[in-house]
Amino acid sequence: MNDLMSLGIHRLWKDHFVRSLNPGFSPSTGSSRPSPPPGYTILDIAGGTGDIAFRLLHHAHTINHSPATTCTISDINPSMLREGQKRSLSTPWANSPTLSFLLANAEDLTSAGVASDSVDLY
Repeated sequence: MNDLMSLGIHRLWKDHFVRSLNPGFSPSTGSSRPSPPPGYTILDIAGGTGDIAFRLLHHAHTINHSPATTCTISDINPSMLREGQKRSLSTPWANSPTLSFLLANAEDLTSAGVASDSVDLY
């Protein structure tokens, strides 16, 4: 439906959004051999299908060389999360600790187990 309504432009918007967030980026420490960034903890709220989360992980791991970056896709709709889980099977992060799914209401993430100040990118 997004392809039809936006004539495919929504894909460009998503890519621009991810580039502007620049997940996994760590400023150079000035050493001759920089160490890999420590990794971001990302929480993608209402991210059911995973479109943005997969782009965020790709950017962090491929562009910023941050293999420790992780992402949790959260949604209140179990059907959307199932779709994201299904789509994740075609990604490098399927069934890995890098990607997780959380059925939760964004208005009360604490009761879903998301601690305060535990996320770098929301």
